[in-house]
Amino acid sequence: MRHIEFVVDAWVLGIVADEGGARGLQGLSLLNGILRYHRLAMDQGGRIFQEYSHQIEHERLLRDWWGLMASRAGKLTHKYSRLTNLQSTTLRNDLRFDPDDIPYVEVASVTPSGYLVSEESDYTHEICEYLEDQLGISVLTLDDAVSLALAP
Repeated sequence: MRHIEFVVDAWVLGIVADEGGARGLQGLSLLNGILRYHRLAMDQGGRIFQEYSHQIEHERLLRDWWGLMASRAGKLTHKYSRLTNLQSTTLRNDLRFDPDDIPYVEVASVTPSGYLVSEESDYTHEICEYLEDQLGISVLTLDDAVSLALAP
């Protein structure tokens, strides 16, 4: 099995913390797959962790998962990346992309896989096409990410 570096939007943690049921279990499956077999890519500046912390502090399972991720060598990778001015302007102004999601895009743009997991409404078809064409980022649904994370 190859190790994949996933970029996981805080939306996934929110599904686990707030939604429960089948979707919550699906989110837990992804997080468990990353814990067991893969890596989680974060930004060097801590902006992604700041978003994660809002979910982690309210849900015991997420706190446990985060503690295990942080305690195991090589599970968390920290990336430094910034979009160019043109890329940032295009996303924010032309495509109306949520500025809070820029750190996920920046990190995904420098991971080997380019996988970013989110189903937030910000990731419209037009934005996903731009991310794929201009930055090599594949925005994965939770279903697709779980399949990749748990595949032998």
